[in-house]
Amino acid sequence: MTDKTAEQPRYNVSIHNDASIAAAVDREVPKELLSSRSAGGNNSVTYLKGDISVDRLNEIFGPLGWSVAAGKPEMDKENAMRLKWEKGNRTPKEVEMVVYSVMTQVTLTIKKRTPDGSDTVFVQTGIGYGEVEPGKYAKEAIGMAVKGAETDGLKRCTTMLGKAFGMFLDQDGNQTDIEYAHKNNKAGLTKAKQIRSRAERSAPQRDDRQDDEQRDEGQRQGGRQSSARQQDRQQDNRQDSSEERKPAPRRDERGSGQSERARDEDNGSPDERQGQEPAKKGTRPRPKSEINENFDLGSEPVTRSDQLAYGATIVRRLSDARDKREREELIRDHRDTITNLEGNILTRLKEAAKQHDIDIDRITG
Repeated sequence: MTDKTAEQPRYNVSIHNDASIAAAVDREVPKELLSSRSAGGNNSVTYLKGDISVDRLNEIFGPLGWSVAAGKPEMDKENAMRLKWEKGNRTPKEVEMVVYSVMTQVTLTIKKRTPDGSDTVFVQTGIGYGEVEPGKYAKEAIGMAVKGAETDGLKRCTTMLGKAFGMFLDQDGNQTDIEYAHKNNKAGLTKAKQIRSRAERSAPQRDDRQDDEQRDEGQRQGGRQSSARQQDRQQDNRQDSSEERKPAPRRDERGSGQSERARDEDNGSPDERQGQEPAKKGTRPRPKSEINENFDLGSEPVTRSDQLAYGATIVRRLSDARDKREREELIRDHRDTITNLEGNILTRLKEAAKQHDIDIDRITG
């Protein structure tokens, strides 16, 4: 622990944790504790090793302040073709391997810290893999798959605690939440920053002892928000200058429109959800916007526009793949995220995959 734990924490302080814990779990992982591995081609993935997560649990909660338990592992076995690099060869060789995949339920318990408190429990499913050549001793591969599943489940549990355990960690080792959510999506990132800025300007101060200062600050923030709204309306007017003009909305309609615009910024308007720029009432429809086909597949698609970009990128990668095996590997590598896509986006992705003779249900099932 450092002196920084005495700072006012961003996370809530309650009977389950004190200010030092709230601040400690919200601190970014030091760069020297991060590891990286190849993700194919020239890509790499930055991650936090399982033993580092355990060490951070001990540091923040104490060795006796937490416990972890793994359920009975469920194992599947299948044969798959893999690319194997052999020494002296400039190209990989395709070989058949026996792949063991293991799933297990992991429970992390943070023990209660006060007589009035209670244990905090996190439950996640971990997945691990092990490979061995046919006919060779499989015990080591199975053990690797089980260990990998238990470690994966523990890391999934700890990640929910905060940045100290890798929350918002992207492939470059950065930990900014909105940048993580909108990786390679400049339009979404700009919009998210605008929403965050407005929320921070209007958020109440946390120290109740400074009521007078809060009131003065609120008045200043109100003035800035009013100016920001005027700028937004001026920007809208400039964008509509080439379109057909319509009567100015009444005061109540203007307020309702701003509320709808705020919701659209967060969730995407109906037109945006169909990949089209929103059209204002009484004007000609705007041209369809292009969907980002270069979304970072290693980042999490949070908003609907992210999911659209994620699906479009998968479709492009399927088209760029050299053969069916490479296409199946692409789906297999990203099956967790693919199966969590919204229904109609997933349906369109499955239809596009079938054009390449790829059955996503079979691969992800």
